[in-house]
Amino acid sequence: WTPCMPMADAPPLQGVTVLVTRPARQAAGLMGSITSAGGQAVGFPLLHIEAEPPGSVGELSNLDQINLLIFISANAVEHALPLLPSPLPAKMEIAAIGQSTARLCRERGLQVEHVPAGAASESLLTLPRFTDLHGQRILIVRGHGGREYLAEQLRQRGAQVDYAEVSRRVPSDEPLGRQLMVDIIIVTSGEALQNLARLAQRDRQTWPFETPLLVLHPRIAGLAGELGFKLEPVVARQANDDGLMAALVEWAQSSREQTQL
Repeated sequence: WTPCMPMADAPPLQGVTVLVTRPARQAAGLMGSITSAGGQAVGFPLLHIEAEPPGSVGELSNLDQINLLIFISANAVEHALPLLPSPLPAKMEIAAIGQSTARLCRERGLQVEHVPAGAASESLLTLPRFTDLHGQRILIVRGHGGREYLAEQLRQRGAQVDYAEVSRRVPSDEPLGRQLMVDIIIVTSGEALQNLARLAQRDRQTWPFETPLLVLHPRIAGLAGELGFKLEPVVARQANDDGLMAALVEWAQSSREQTQL
């Protein structure tokens, strides 16, 4: 398959069908952008987000000793808000990873002091505030079972780090049928990619392994090879929706140009 050749003034994604595998609530903005660019967005959430029982997230009930509260994602913000004390301790600073996370914090009345340029947790470590953290207590608000890299790095810089895990990602068990024949698949986490491979093997569908992937991070691209996906994934230069859209448009244009050779 190659994308249909657009007319001179046609939308950049005309003729492109994109499988968006994010959880439904997270996928809405990206799917709208794909549609606005002339593409067809097909939603197939590979993970569902469920809140942890309130009683299991006691770390958020008392923040008096916390110097820095770090929100890993917009989902973390959504699920943490009902559990936060009011008012928040005046001396406590808030960091948000990614512009969408910071924006949601501010929309919900939280003052965010630290937002890195990138949307990966590693980008937070480049900010001057996080250079020397001796004597600092940090609480990372995230979903259950996330990566340990950020906490490890913060501890190496002198911080005491704990987690408040406010949600968990539950793999989808929806049938992966032939009707989902698409031109490219967007996958934004390693866990989602693993579930895609599992569903494809369970349902004896080979097309996911033979369809181009668009991913957020080289780490996910490396996992794709390990799981048996045959094509080299496209990796967005920015780990956010704008980066995904830019990579998608660039891929569509490149695919059309190759058919003209």
